[in-house]
Amino acid sequence: MLRRLLRLFQRSHIVVPNAAELEPGTARTIKLGEVHEGGTELLICRMPDGRVHAMDSECPHGHGGRLMPGPLVDGRYVECPMHNFHFDPKSGRVERGVCPSLRRFAIREQDGEFHISI
Repeated sequence: MLRRLLRLFQRSHIVVPNAAELEPGTARTIKLGEVHEGGTELLICRMPDGRVHAMDSECPHGHGGRLMPGPLVDGRYVECPMHNFHFDPKSGRVERGVCPSLRRFAIREQDGEFHISI
């Protein structure tokens, strides 16, 4: 609980190189530390229109599922393979399934890098 409270007041900025390698309609994961030791795994998606979105790769349904990197489902959704839930990266809302919204992060692309506020 204390860790969550501290996160409210601490914001970090990370830079991810090779932004151009993420093709439209695909997603890739970025690990920030060891997930089982309190680290985070992010999913970065590039939509078909070129816009990028970043979110926690852990599915919010609470059973340990991780969103899948690779092609977006129908070119627009990320998927949790445990229950076949689909999420809209733009809003974080579930589009297929019953689940809370994804935790999203501010992201911008600049000079061939992704800049993410976590």
